[in-house]
Amino acid sequence: MIEGAAAVVIEVPDHEADQSVAGQLTGQIKTRDVVISAIGPGDVFAPSSLIPPHVASASVKATTDCRVIKFDAVQLRQVFEENCHFGYRMVQKAAAVIRERLQAMRIESLAHLV
Repeated sequence: MIEGAAAVVIEVPDHEADQSVAGQLTGQIKTRDVVISAIGPGDVFAPSSLIPPHVASASVKATTDCRVIKFDAVQLRQVFEENCHFGYRMVQKAAAVIRERLQAMRIESLAHLV
C-alpha cells in the first residue's frame, strides 16, 4: 500500500444472529467480519497469492481512501521461477507477513474469550 489505511478481515459465523439448522447444514449462515490487522503505507497484503494453493485467507477493506500497487501474481510467480534468489526473498517476506497476521489473529481470538 502506498497511502491510506485498511483493515485485514476474516469472515466468521455471527454467534449473536439467529441461525437456522437448515442454514447451518447448507452453509448459509449469517456471518460478520472480524478485523485481525490494520495496515497502512508500506504494508503488504494478499501474500497468499504467492503461496500455493494461491487462495485468499482473508479480505482487505479500505478504511480511508487508498493507493496501492497491484501485481499480477501469475506473472510474478513466473519471475520467481526465472530468478530463484528474488523468488526466495519475496517468499521470505510473504512468510513474515503471514506469521504476523497469524499472531494478530491469535490475539484477536483471545480477546473474544475474555
